[in-house]
Amino acid sequence: MENRVDPILENLGTAPDDLKKAYIERVWNMTKSELFNELMRVQAESAKIITASHNEIVRLQGVLRELESGSGLH
Repeated sequence: MENRVDPILENLGTAPDDLKKAYIERVWNMTKSELFNELMRVQAESAKIITASHNEIVRLQGVLRELESGSGLH
């Protein structure tokens, strides 16, 4: 059975400190328009992660229902 959570977890790794610092500096120097666009980008990415997580939860609930009903997965 394929584990669809692994690709999600791989994308949630912690960035090295130098990359974090560079990102914060870049954000700090953004115009209001650039900052708004970055906020929308981050929101869209978080929505993708939440949707993928929800879909995986629903899939796993289906697997559990099948196992509990006795049909089982082989």
